[in-house]
Amino acid sequence: MIFLASLIFATLLFVVPGELVLVMLSQAVPFVTPLQALIALNILVYALVLLGVRLARKVLIDFDYVGKTIGGLRLKEWLDVSSCRWLNVLGMASITALALLLLSKGKLPVPFWFLFGAVLLGLWDVVKRRQLMSFPGELPASRFNAEAVTPLPDGSGPQVKFNWALWANFTGGNDSLTATFSISEADYASAKALARYPLTPVENYARYPLEQFNASVQQVAAFFRKHSEAHGFSPLMEMANIVCFVRSIRYASDEETRNQPEWANFAVETLYDAAGDCEDHGILAAALLHHLGHSVALFYLVLKDSAHIALGVECPEGGGPFFSTGPDGRTYYYVETVPTSPSDCLGDMSAEFLAKLREWKVLPVASDYSAHS
Repeated sequence: MIFLASLIFATLLFVVPGELVLVMLSQAVPFVTPLQALIALNILVYALVLLGVRLARKVLIDFDYVGKTIGGLRLKEWLDVSSCRWLNVLGMASITALALLLLSKGKLPVPFWFLFGAVLLGLWDVVKRRQLMSFPGELPASRFNAEAVTPLPDGSGPQVKFNWALWANFTGGNDSLTATFSISEADYASAKALARYPLTPVENYARYPLEQFNASVQQVAAFFRKHSEAHGFSPLMEMANIVCFVRSIRYASDEETRNQPEWANFAVETLYDAAGDCEDHGILAAALLHHLGHSVALFYLVLKDSAHIALGVECPEGGGPFFSTGPDGRTYYYVETVPTSPSDCLGDMSAEFLAKLREWKVLPVASDYSAHS
């Protein structure tokens, strides 16, 4: 936002010769020198421009212009500057060098101090940002360095291929995606060797997404963050993409995969097996989303003759019909993560589960759980 204000300031005062007007006005200001008046007037104009940009942001949000398109691009994409940060750094260096050179020779007129100052301030600001003007719905900061993660090389373990379709109402079309990941044998063996947490209290399920976030799982999370950034996804769209991915994984009971009645997988185990039951799907989705910076939980449903686990997401952009407030005070929307109908979206719960539902618990995934020992 500072960059945009600086750009407007420089245009008003130096492309449109507004600085000449300020110079003339500074001569008429009483009680101070013309230089002091000029400095105060430039600061006032910059403050007014910055205030105007902030008000414009509020209007754009209130009247829902953020998602509208201009020339085939969304407004948010017009304001995206992530692809030219190197130009900003180069611009800062060259402008600073030129300003210092002119200043050292006494050839930098006072009015141009403010031009160089505004441009440098704006370029410094935009180097740190992805957009000229920030809007609600930007992707959360990941809880790991996603940019430093690279896919594991061939030979690390089996190559596991996943195919999934995105929800049509999130993308405008039923887009299909494919990804293949090498899952490390060592990561899988390390996770599988760990003892499982007791089934009670059920809050223990919320420990699994936090642990064994190893290189195999990190590469999957990094893949989704890079995909989100490349396609301008909002947090809600990133969540939907990950849920659709998890729902593409085959449902298999613990008897089939582990030859025992109950076994909760760590995320890497479900990726390696490309199969799992309800808690395995929920844990995998929660692990990916939590480490990408989303606020998530697990829903533990007590049904008439069984239990079920699904994902819970905090969703300020709106959710679905079934939601609940967790013990952390956050409101989470229910998201089914096992393979179901592609039409089932955020907050949808099957009629069968609703008929059998007796009670539920929200289990927030929070980093204050102690690590596995």
